[in-house]
Amino acid sequence: MKYVQPYGISDPNAPYINGNPTTGTMGSIPPAASIEHDMREIVAVIQYAADHGLIDFNNAVCQNPSEADLQQLLKAIFGLSNRQRVVVPFTFYVNGATGNDTTNDGLTPVAPFKTITKAVNAASLYAPGPNAITIKIAAGSYVGFTLPFYSIPPIIVEGDTLTPTSVVIDGGTQWAAGCGSYNTLSIRYVKLQATGGQHIGPGSSGVVAFQYATINIQAGVTFGKCDLALITSGGQINVGSPFHSNGSASDFFLYAAGGSITCGYLGQGLELFIDAPIALAGSFALAMGTTGIIGSTGVIFNGGSGVSGQRYNANYGGWVDTNVGGPNYFPGTVAGGVANGGIYR
Repeated sequence: MKYVQPYGISDPNAPYINGNPTTGTMGSIPPAASIEHDMREIVAVIQYAADHGLIDFNNAVCQNPSEADLQQLLKAIFGLSNRQRVVVPFTFYVNGATGNDTTNDGLTPVAPFKTITKAVNAASLYAPGPNAITIKIAAGSYVGFTLPFYSIPPIIVEGDTLTPTSVVIDGGTQWAAGCGSYNTLSIRYVKLQATGGQHIGPGSSGVVAFQYATINIQAGVTFGKCDLALITSGGQINVGSPFHSNGSASDFFLYAAGGSITCGYLGQGLELFIDAPIALAGSFALAMGTTGIIGSTGVIFNGGSGVSGQRYNANYGGWVDTNVGGPNYFPGTVAGGVANGGIYR
């Protein structure tokens, strides 16, 4: 919020003065913005505290803005300044069969939450810091989830280490796993899919990293059917472990519309196992926009002959970097393309 000077005064730092009838001095005229902006700033703080379940000095949950309580700003500030930090890493448990989002605290396998979203909401009450919160998911099918667009601790979503594909997260027409701004999400031992067939923007995607977010694809991850497998919208996706695709990506597999996707590192033999045919309506790798970057080096595409469609597309300043992997580095049956200032190397 910026300072709003008196109405009709050009000096942006001019002070307000009181009128004085005895001397004929006219008082300052407060413009509407000088009142409205202050109120909106205060209401935004109160609403934030209520939306995120912060605890006030009465050990009660902060409420929506109300004219019946004139201490709400104080309560919200107390809640914001006293958000609990994660002193040591710990785990929330999720079990779709035995869990309960209303009565359980999610802190043990015998009292798990029912949904991933409930576990994410519980983790979101903690202040950001270096220690992570793990969300451990039992075998079953779950709807997609999104980390919030405000800072929370790093989150690790972990499925079944012995049978990763027994934990299925389906984003429907949205995404299986989304990460909001400034947060870090690590995913391992799960199957991600989005079977809604949205075909619009980030709809029906495996994972989406929004602006300034980071998603780490770790061990034991399989992508099921989705229109786009890995997509960034100003965020960062790092793939550092072997992963599988089973009927994934009818439109694109790697889609960097701003932000970057990094698969493998120089000298590292990262494998992508393509277990079922992929028919691409778009391209395997698409980078667009001046900050859209796909870096893929040292990746072995195991089963790449099952991919049909364009290999890559670098467009509108997007950059696809294979560390001189050549035009046939990515799987596909149609030659890649470069247009509108895009770069491929």
